[in-house]
Amino acid sequence: MIALACFCALALWPIWVSCGSPSSDWPNHLARVHVLAHYASSTAYQAYYEPAWGPYPNLGFDLLGVPLAKLLPVELVGQLFLSLVVLSWVAGVYLLGCAIEGKATLRVLIASAFVYGESFLLGYANYAFGMALSMAALGLAFGARPLSRGR
Repeated sequence: MIALACFCALALWPIWVSCGSPSSDWPNHLARVHVLAHYASSTAYQAYYEPAWGPYPNLGFDLLGVPLAKLLPVELVGQLFLSLVVLSWVAGVYLLGCAIEGKATLRVLIASAFVYGESFLLGYANYAFGMALSMAALGLAFGARPLSRGR
């Protein structure tokens, strides 16, 4: 557990010491959230943009970020969301690993490192967040009824 906490601190460090995300399209996400958060108060935004909400698969940051961006700077909101992605990934891996193995093992620590995989670095933070929530849900579902080695 101490190793996992140290990993979380190490994984969160680049998010908070750098001026942005290493993903290629992160500035676009930040700009979109800024425009959506301040759309009602800006005639320029209303003249050039039109929000198009719908059941899109990449709305995790928008749904959480737009309300926060009305209160906080958008860069801070982005750092908070990326931190949430990292922490939820580690929690999801931990819950799923404990449900499968019956306890936390070294595999949990190794699998947690995949938060900085290709999908996250290409800018699919919403996808990584969805995967983290899916792993946590599976871990909670399997944890309610422990698995045997045979299954």
